[in-house]
Amino acid sequence: MAVPEGQMPVKTITRKAIWTLHGDTLMVKELERNYFRTYLVNTIGKDSLSLYPIIDNKANFKGGYTFIRVSINK
Repeated sequence: MAVPEGQMPVKTITRKAIWTLHGDTLMVKELERNYFRTYLVNTIGKDSLSLYPIIDNKANFKGGYTFIRVSINK
C-alpha cells in the first residue's frame, strides 16, 4: 500500500498495559516490559484515541500516536 505524499507510514504495535487517566493526561505502564510513559490526550473517539507524548514535562506536538480499539481473541 502506498503512503500518500507528505504522510508518514503507519506502524502498528500491539502491547498490553495498565493505564490511568488524570484530566487530559494518560499514564501507561506496559505489562510485558519495564516501560512507563505519559501522554497528552488530543482526541477521544468511540474506537480511537489520539495522543501526544510528554517528554521532559512538555507535550511533543511533532510526533503523535493514534490508538485503535481492537478485539483480542483468547
